[in-house]
Amino acid sequence: MLRLIWRGSRKTNEARVVAAATWPIKKLTTAFVVAVALTMMTFWNLDTEVRHQLINLRAETGTLALSVAPMRILDKDNGALL
Repeated sequence: MLRLIWRGSRKTNEARVVAAATWPIKKLTTAFVVAVALTMMTFWNLDTEVRHQLINLRAETGTLALSVAPMRILDKDNGALL
C-alpha cells in the first residue's frame, strides 16, 4: 500500500506530472474491487471458523456438564412430588 502511494506520488520525467495521473482508472477500480472482495472473503472464513469452534465448544461443555451431573431420581423415589 505504501509502495503504491509512493510510486503514484512521484513525478514523471516527461511533463513533471504525478505518475498516478496517467494510471488507467479501470485497472485501479478492478484492483480495488478484487482487494475488497478478498478481504471480505477472508473475514467471512474467519467468522465461519470461529462459529464452528463455538459450536464444538458448546457441545463439549454440555457433554462435560452431563457427565458430572448427578443421576436423575425416579418419580417413585422422589419425595419432592408429595
